Amino acid sequence: MKEQLLKNFASLDDQEQDIVLALAIVYMPVGQTNLQKKLTLSQCTSKSTANLVAKPLREKLLDLELIETLQEGWICSRQISESLMRVAVGRADFFTKITTYLLNETGYIGYNVSHLHLIKLMRIALYQGREDDFLKQFNEFRSRYQSYDISVSKCVFFDDFDENWFNGLGYALRMEALQDYQMMHVIDLKECTAQYQIMNACFQESRKAGSKAFYGYVDLHLYRGDIDGLEALLTDNDSGFVLERMGALRFLQNRYAESIDFFEQAIKVKKS
Repeated sequence: MKEQLLKNFASLDDQEQDIVLALAIVYMPVGQTNLQKKLTLSQCTSKSTANLVAKPLREKLLDLELIETLQEGWICSRQISESLMRVAVGRADFFTKITTYLLNETGYIGYNVSHLHLIKLMRIALYQGREDDFLKQFNEFRSRYQSYDISVSKCVFFDDFDENWFNGLGYALRMEALQDYQMMHVIDLKECTAQYQIMNACFQESRKAGSKAFYGYVDLHLYRGDIDGLEALLTDNDSGFVLERMGALRFLQNRYAESIDFFEQAIKVKKS
């Protein structure tokens, strides 16, 4: 389906492609008048292109399944929104103008779409190469929208996965995305084998004990019962984290007395 949608996009003329690329970047639902405004004020494309945002184009893009329409307006198909973001990055002048406008845009953001607004900002930061800003907003999203059944890592990285592009990102960002996606599905037991295998390969680049990536790596191995070689990583016996995980490891090994001992040591460390 993704391949067909990308072919449908390629069949558009340059003006129509600019409009769809703008929708991919905006990410949030946007009404026709508002979309025309963004295209015009950002100067990312011509006035004549902005004027194409009307019912005939909407019907064409719907037929090609490149957009969906909601009560709030048009949205780019989520199946190819990340692929189109990467196309947009390749059109440097277009991408710079539209993202600069969006980052400086002011106006009321309703709570019902505020999470999409933050995802929009995160995606712009990511594709501008501002990985530290992305990670900061990523953690902000998780703290603000805990009740939302939304995985940013799923939306941005794995619904439309490009392994070559992903491998070019920084280590901390890759591990954060991989671990967040898997943690979201620990309880519902959704299959995450592909992400798990990529995480294991990624971890070998920097096996730094005590890092956030290290903690997530250990926990996910324990959750899956994949414990071969795990004990060799858990060497800091003064760490409450290590003692707790050694307790969990011994429990999985059916060594219950040792498990209890490790958990009791962990409690003492945390109380000290």
